[in-house]
Amino acid sequence: MRIERDEALLELARAREQVEALRLALPAVGRAPPPNYPASQPPGPPPLRYRLVDAANDALKRYFEPLHRAGKRVADALKGRDGD
Repeated sequence: MRIERDEALLELARAREQVEALRLALPAVGRAPPPNYPASQPPGPPPLRYRLVDAANDALKRYFEPLHRAGKRVADALKGRDGD
């Protein structure tokens, strides 16, 4: 009885592997296409939140530019000292 059960489980595992291989190889059916698909249309303007964060990021880069440069120099010096 145990051998029959093991054979049935092995057959089930093989069938699951085949189904999974087919599922991964075939395109999804019945799913909505990804956003901005097809790419034939140009994307619209970025959302307001992206523009606000970009503006804040640019302002921080300008304000902390000397600190950023110094940090990069320190990191480069430490990296060079380690022998990399």
